[in-house]
Amino acid sequence: LHLPEHSAHHNAPVGKGTSAKEGECPLSPECPHLACKDQQGTHFQVVPPPFVAPHRISGGTSRRNLILGMATHNIELDRIAVFVRSARRAVAPSTTIMILTDVYANGTRAELFEELGVQETVALVADDVASKYHPNSHRWVLLRDFLRAQKVPYDAVLFTDVRDVVFQSDPFALMTGPNSSSLFTFREASPARRGEDGTIGTEQRNKGWVLKCFGEEGLKLIQHNIVSCAGVTMGGWSASQAYLSLMVETILSKSSCIDQGVHNYLVYGGKLATAIAPSSLVVVPLEQGVVAQVQSMPPQSVVRNKIGQVVAPDGAPFAIVHQYDRSKHRFQPQLLKQYHLLALSREP
Repeated sequence: LHLPEHSAHHNAPVGKGTSAKEGECPLSPECPHLACKDQQGTHFQVVPPPFVAPHRISGGTSRRNLILGMATHNIELDRIAVFVRSARRAVAPSTTIMILTDVYANGTRAELFEELGVQETVALVADDVASKYHPNSHRWVLLRDFLRAQKVPYDAVLFTDVRDVVFQSDPFALMTGPNSSSLFTFREASPARRGEDGTIGTEQRNKGWVLKCFGEEGLKLIQHNIVSCAGVTMGGWSASQAYLSLMVETILSKSSCIDQGVHNYLVYGGKLATAIAPSSLVVVPLEQGVVAQVQSMPPQSVVRNKIGQVVAPDGAPFAIVHQYDRSKHRFQPQLLKQYHLLALSREP
């Protein structure tokens, strides 16, 4: 993946950090499914094709990478197994997989973690945060505090949901060359499952979350952008810390703020790009085959290859499939069988 020297918003007007002629799209070649409109903003990059997705990059890595997620004690064990077993199969052996939890694992979950080299630590929010803010927001405080406590920095960090995520290849393969310090966010589908065009202004839940926290002015600023999902974000060490700090600062500024609305406002409103500078903010369209956001995808677009992997429009597997449980009758049953846990035996 090699991006243009200047940032470019897919709706950016000509003449702001681009060399496009009047009336032309500032991205060259033009992104699929994106239309250039006369809108303001050049603070982030939308990946133009050709895009070197993780499954097309070969070779191992000596980088110190971290997968960081949260899984409370009551999350179903079979979901944990899908996440950690697929991750350990996909990423380099040197990658740390860290689970923040409310109670240390025991029984089969503990054995699973030990077998796969998965680390965990108990992390609890303060009572005043727990009582005042939405449960979805608690994890951002814990993620931020965990990174701040690390004495040795990681090269790259993947923040991810756990109970509905499966890995199909190594997403950290993107973190190379000029993009090794970037922050990557991942868009949902456009057009979306329920017939909307996938923009924040037409997707009612995301529209409501932005309105609750930032009002009509905040919504107007970002409503034309396609929804970015807060469930999976990846970046270099400094950019990741800056992202978490800004997320927490914004969430705690108003008790009505929900993490998904905050994430989209920061990504598209300009604050996040400023916070992580000089690192780049890269917004990756779903069509580029890195993260499949199943909940937003029309059912006919959730396509699997002959070995059961969810594939992008070009037929290559996504690196990560998020929200696989929204495909209750197709992909989820396959994964639960594929990563089925057998009782561990101590017999020779």
